[in-house]
Amino acid sequence: MLGEVLYSAPGPLKSPTNIDFKSPVVGAPVLFFVSGSGWSNYKDQLLNVKVDLDGKHCTTMQVFTNEATSHVSFVCSIDLVTLDFGPHTLTLHPSDNMVTDSNDSFAVTMVY
Repeated sequence: MLGEVLYSAPGPLKSPTNIDFKSPVVGAPVLFFVSGSGWSNYKDQLLNVKVDLDGKHCTTMQVFTNEATSHVSFVCSIDLVTLDFGPHTLTLHPSDNMVTDSNDSFAVTMVY
């Protein structure tokens, strides 16, 4: 197996964040690992980042935060897809109730 970091950056995460990449495989299974952190101005919030692959929903990473203004790490989201060779786009959509800043970070890794 090989892995490729497609995205690794500090916040803030803009909405949406497009990640363009080229698939090196033809019709083979690919795993995407998506991780990150964020916070909310309000207590008792479900925060999430929806992930689209080529415009279609792929997976969602989410976490519930009990306290306001406290940075929380998302549970890493893993999704298995089959890709065609060539260009693709992953898009990250943070929820409206989520805030990110330079204290947060995000990463997307492709394993094939």
